[in-house]
Amino acid sequence: MALRPVEATIAASDPTLDEAVRVVGVSVLRRIAFVAPPALGPSAMAGAMLIFMTAINEPTLSALLWSAGQETIGVQIFSMQYEGNSTGAAALSVMSLALVGLLVVVTDRLGQRLPRGTLPWRSG
Repeated sequence: MALRPVEATIAASDPTLDEAVRVVGVSVLRRIAFVAPPALGPSAMAGAMLIFMTAINEPTLSALLWSAGQETIGVQIFSMQYEGNSTGAAALSVMSLALVGLLVVVTDRLGQRLPRGTLPWRSG
């Protein structure tokens, strides 16, 4: 999921940029360090946002990340529901969904200049 935006950017990128840098005589390491990050950075951030939006509400992954004193949101919601605190679980769920919705809107606005296919809901 995190690599899909980067793959879309690489597929849509213009190969003449790399060729121009090669013609000038820039080494491979300098190309990797100074040419690729500005081009792939926004797509990598979009991938990170997609992972975060998925992980914040996903209970299976949350259960794997859980440790004593460090409860994740998914595990906390499940625990509250299990203990009979349905109101608290519902409130935390709504806040979590609102956060994910806000992140989707922010990612969508910032991703308007990214190539098609970078964000899954903009692949059409």
